[in-house]
Amino acid sequence: MKNIYYLFTFFICLFIFSSCEKEDDHIQGCTDVEAINFDPNATIDDGSCEFPAVLGCTDPIACNYNLDATDDDGSCVYPEENYDCDENFLGVIHTVFAGNMYYDPSNITINVGDQVRWINNGGMHDVNGEINSITNTPFENPESFNSISVSEVGAVIIVGGNIDHLTRVMTTAIALETSKGELSLAMALGIILLIISLSVNFFVIWLKANGKTKGYVWTS
Repeated sequence: MKNIYYLFTFFICLFIFSSCEKEDDHIQGCTDVEAINFDPNATIDDGSCEFPAVLGCTDPIACNYNLDATDDDGSCVYPEENYDCDENFLGVIHTVFAGNMYYDPSNITINVGDQVRWINNGGMHDVNGEINSITNTPFENPESFNSISVSEVGAVIIVGGNIDHLTRVMTTAIALETSKGELSLAMALGIILLIISLSVNFFVIWLKANGKTKGYVWTS
């Protein structure tokens, strides 16, 4: 009986000793080599790893969001209103087609932030948001805008001017009256322009001929 008791005690001590030895073999700590507190002796990661701070933008909606950043350094960059980070316009774009004596659509409602694109289908047109070309009265728009006159089919009007008494000349006036349907006035302006051009040419020819008879030398 005593032999059995000794044998049982021996196995219990052996089991306890083996358990202690196994516990000594498993050392808890940080096992990530990139952590600042990496423990090369650790065999079991206990979640205590600490990593150096990564500065950058931590806002997911920013254009320069850094997924690896741990500390925000205030460098976040955001797109302009109604634009995405690739500078694509996200708002409403109204397209107006301008032809000979017509606009399609003839009326549009523009809200704050909208864009308007004008495409020329024929004739010469400009986009004038300053002064009414017919009544010469201001439109009193909250934002003034003006563009050059274009006649190329498919041209998109962007900026410029054809303002009465300021930048309008005879040729642009003829084109304007033609696009408005005032063909008689446009023809009259054309005849006046032709008379002026012919008169200047005849006057120059006369000066050259008169100069030769008087012995003047003309160079050109």
